[in-house]
Amino acid sequence: MNHSTRLALMLTDMEEAPAQFKPTNFWQTGLPSIIEDLRRRGFEDFRDHRSARKLYVPGFSSRTWQRHQAWLDPLFRFADRLPTRSTVGSRIRLFFDGTIEARRQHQIFALPK
Repeated sequence: MNHSTRLALMLTDMEEAPAQFKPTNFWQTGLPSIIEDLRRRGFEDFRDHRSARKLYVPGFSSRTWQRHQAWLDPLFRFADRLPTRSTVGSRIRLFFDGTIEARRQHQIFALPK
């Protein structure tokens, strides 16, 4: 199924859904930009679409990591080989790649209720 057909089916399902399953006003405000991104780019990388990143999808990694991972990652691996601080690169990478924030949010989610 191509992404235009999938999008049309998704929008039809959304309109025909019972009231308790319909999107709230919060979602409706961003729907036009989401639909536009899905039409242009498809579903494959929807979490990276501008509309999703701007409004709905939490981003754990820093913009610096996203833009410069190609040269930062080798730098962090080199730092791990330094004799005095053997894991400094790995620890810095955890900050930039979003691992620390993702773990923190998971810990909050997993707290006993």
